[in-house]
Amino acid sequence: MADLLENLTDEELFLLVKESNRHAFTVLYDRYKKPMISYTVKKVGSAPAVDIVHDVFAKIWSHRDRIGQKEKLSWYLFHVLRNRIIDFIGKTKHNSVYLDTLDVDDMDRFDNSTDHKVRVELFLNEIESELARFNPNAMTIIKRHLQGYKNQEIAEELNLTEKTIRNEKSKILKFLKSRYTGYLLISLLIS
Repeated sequence: MADLLENLTDEELFLLVKESNRHAFTVLYDRYKKPMISYTVKKVGSAPAVDIVHDVFAKIWSHRDRIGQKEKLSWYLFHVLRNRIIDFIGKTKHNSVYLDTLDVDDMDRFDNSTDHKVRVELFLNEIESELARFNPNAMTIIKRHLQGYKNQEIAEELNLTEKTIRNEKSKILKFLKSRYTGYLLISLLIS
């Protein structure tokens, strides 16, 4: 049974998890446990890392029937893990030191496997197709915004008014935030 499940995508496995399939849950756990623990160790040290990752998976299992799937499961897991790390850090004395280390760029180091790179590429393609709903400059506007360009600089590059850039950017960001996890979206668009 486990061999058959190994060949399923994360999303297919998660559908089985939502149906209370413990074998599918174990496959997902085995697939993500190591990189999640490795990431967590870098943020809070080795002592609490395993417990934090176990807490994430316990939360996933206990809320499996209520979890929607707007984004890819790997992104969802990272988001839950990041929130759990922040909760943990908030309860420690040295929270400001640790909070400074939680960069959105860390998602790139979360999993460097070929599978992860393919998922990132698919996610970027999905975002680009979502941005096709807007004007042809939407992707450029968002990328430049996230790279720190000012509205005036973007306007000059695209030969548009600053007000147009501001309005377009606002509409696009509002739409993307409603569809995707903000931190993950930003880390992908910057790269």
